Amino acid sequence: MGWDSKPVYPVEAAHTVSVRATGEQRIAWKHAARKYGKGTAGGFLAYAADFTIAVLKALEETPSWRED
Repeated sequence: MGWDSKPVYPVEAAHTVSVRATGEQRIAWKHAARKYGKGTAGGFLAYAADFTIAVLKALEETPSWRED
């Protein structure tokens, strides 16, 4: 069984973001990264952030969700 090496981040990614975490968060993020095939905790956090943004955008575009 060999490792399939593939980038975690998009090729055009040129910026880094630093975050502070507790020991428990760090362990949880590393575990989630392995579980979801993201390679690193940073890869998982980027995936989670992009996912959250997409969900929030979809909710904002749903007329019945907003309280006007």
